[in-house]
Amino acid sequence: MTQDQRMHAVLCCAMALASTLLAACGGGGGGASQQPSAPETPAATERINGQQVPPLPDPVLNAATVAGVDINTNGIRDDIDRRIASEFGADAGFLPKAQDHARRLNAAIVTPSPAAQQAYVQTFRCLEDEALLKRLSDQTVATLNTAERRREFTRATSGMVVSTEGC
Repeated sequence: MTQDQRMHAVLCCAMALASTLLAACGGGGGGASQQPSAPETPAATERINGQQVPPLPDPVLNAATVAGVDINTNGIRDDIDRRIASEFGADAGFLPKAQDHARRLNAAIVTPSPAAQQAYVQTFRCLEDEALLKRLSDQTVATLNTAERRREFTRATSGMVVSTEGC
């Protein structure tokens, strides 16, 4: 794939995601909220595709803040941790990329900063694998499953420039 084709694929993916999210984004204010209190009990051990995952969080508690529930404090919301294990757990090549993408996306919306924005962009900027780009885009949509999360993503990525220079 040429650099122009990579740039086109990345920009198309970003534009499609942005337009979908902007259409779904509700109005109103509100900033990133802090992590809800996690239960004091230790996480149950469960495996999906050989990957240890946290328990499925309570949907109401998980949706109460931008951060959601992250009982194992790995920087990935627990429902997304489980989704990644289901979608990527059996693929040692894609699993770390999906986890890194989720962790950086979460940081960009929970604690937005230029550094967090740049780190998020780096997770997909030079990817040439269109199937993986699509899967990561699907993961982004799953992560941004509330109006507040979509709003914070829009804020965190507004003005974002994605370039494949140096790829």
